[in-house]
Amino acid sequence: MISRLRGEVVTRSPTGVVLDVAGVGYLVNPTDSARRQAEPGKEVVLETYLHVREDTRVRVARATIADFELSFHAIEVHGDAAVVYYIIAVINSTTSSNAAPDKTRACITHTWIRDRGAWRLAGGMSRPSEGG
Repeated sequence: MISRLRGEVVTRSPTGVVLDVAGVGYLVNPTDSARRQAEPGKEVVLETYLHVREDTRVRVARATIADFELSFHAIEVHGDAAVVYYIIAVINSTTSSNAAPDKTRACITHTWIRDRGAWRLAGGMSRPSEGG
């Protein structure tokens, strides 16, 4: 899994940032604070997380580790199958300096299958998590 990208910002839009890393363009979905720092032509370092769902894959990027928290709850291995349970909390910065940041939590489950000695992601799901 790619957890960090360092490169020059090629373009920035309300929905994504393209980062040139050694000639490869990565399209990432940045948090608000990372998007504000990602000025075209500027070199940035973004911590990333790839969220895989049944219908899509989304690479979320943040400028600092404080923008989201990832906590593993359990890893179960049953022969050639493994299930990983974790919670991700994304901290959305606000535009008002008086308002507290909003924290959105989701429960994630990924199922992995060992195929010819290598672990491959078979599928996953996510749902909103209760609590803050």
